[in-house]
Amino acid sequence: MKKIVGVEIDDNDILNIPLTIKYTGTGSELGKVYVRYDNNDPDTPTNLEVFECIVAAVSIGQTVGYSNGQIWVDTVSGTSGTEDFVNGVADNPVLTWADTLTLSTSTGLTDFHILNGSSITLSASSDNFSLFGDNWTLSLGNRSCDGAYFQGAHGITGTATSAEEIHFEGCEFGNATVALLHADFCSFTGTITQSTAGDYNYHNCYSGVAGVGSPTFAKTSGQAITAEFRNWSGGISFTGLEVGDTMTVSGELGTIDLGSPGGAVVVELRGTYKELTNVGSAAVNLEGAILGGD
Repeated sequence: MKKIVGVEIDDNDILNIPLTIKYTGTGSELGKVYVRYDNNDPDTPTNLEVFECIVAAVSIGQTVGYSNGQIWVDTVSGTSGTEDFVNGVADNPVLTWADTLTLSTSTGLTDFHILNGSSITLSASSDNFSLFGDNWTLSLGNRSCDGAYFQGAHGITGTATSAEEIHFEGCEFGNATVALLHADFCSFTGTITQSTAGDYNYHNCYSGVAGVGSPTFAKTSGQAITAEFRNWSGGISFTGLEVGDTMTVSGELGTIDLGSPGGAVVVELRGTYKELTNVGSAAVNLEGAILGGD
């Protein structure tokens, strides 16, 4: 505390009051400086008035900042706060997704690094966002994800809407509904509902179900899709296929269950497969495909 004792001051006097580290905030208050005027002390003039206060602070610490142009997020051990260039930096990750969105607005950054073990539920439009990381949990939250990119998310659930491709890389899906999905090196264990007419791409993806089970790929009725499963590994099941749908399934395949479509769905099979079941009225081209045991 700085005392003003025995000093005649008037409107034009300027007092320089040094501040020390104890006057600065920590944790969620990091980057803030606290100043309080108290004229209750017997040594302080009773008519003290402050017309202007200018605070200058110099940081003597170091930070790596928004490394790689990303806001860093740790929903387990991060720090709450929305102070630009203090919160969400690589060595002081932000705790909540709500604070992350505030920082995104104020800094203009739309790339995010999600630390391992974090859980994210999308709570607003995520158009053109990019979320990087590994071993973090994602709930899509029924949000728009036009042009969004997700890396290393596990246990993906929920619904994402989009008028443009949504790209997932190295992710693991549970039950989810996604529009215009593009997946690279992803695992599927539940039911994926392809909700919008258009193209769906699955490159180097695989079944994450052990034994004779398989993930299921469904679609919204009346929405004509084209779907390419390139270099798929394991079993795969489909449901809801109808006239107007076209699929290519290739790779090292287990059992392929087409779900007994009632119309002439166009299906191209390539690579090796264990068994083809519930063909229904689908038009399946097996030329060049190899049945296991042949």
